[in-house]
Amino acid sequence: MNQISFEIERKYLIKKPDEKFLCSVCSKKLRISQTYLVPDVRGMSQRIRRIDDGQAVYYVMTEKKSISAIRRIEIERQIDLKEYNQLLRHKKAPATSTIEKTRYVIPNGSPSFEIDMFDGWEKLALMEIELESENMQFDFCPFMKFVKNATAETPVVILKEVTEDRRFRNYSMAKEMPNELEEIEKSGFFKIKP
Repeated sequence: MNQISFEIERKYLIKKPDEKFLCSVCSKKLRISQTYLVPDVRGMSQRIRRIDDGQAVYYVMTEKKSISAIRRIEIERQIDLKEYNQLLRHKKAPATSTIEKTRYVIPNGSPSFEIDMFDGWEKLALMEIELESENMQFDFCPFMKFVKNATAETPVVILKEVTEDRRFRNYSMAKEMPNELEEIEKSGFFKIKP
């Protein structure tokens, strides 16, 4: 059954947190393989995911269409392994790669934060929060600080918001991952107080 909803999210580039720390505060850890398919005639981007939650593996197909930098229509449905393998043949190749990432879901009341650690990035990660409305107010967890207020002991250092930077959308990252070293230099990464 298709689930149609609006996805409203804010996204942040962060210093890659310690994995043991994330495991101590997360409610879920997921291993995700995400592949983009050829867009459909409606202009919807299409992706399929293989998700391993440590107990089971499941497959999801998602279609999205941007309405604004922060808001998208999202149609999602669970699929089986056979359909997943059939859809893999419609990969948008060679223009995109399959994204491999580990996602940590960090509870913070409602909504939760999701931290994605991408294969190939050694020092950076992305954090996102899905909101109920574009103007919804939210607080960061106490252990999350922007770089100007962070110290070397801060578990999650937020370097900058990248919600409106198309390079940090998963579809764009499947085409070309932003250069990690360039982002580190631009972000104030080295200005973290000892």
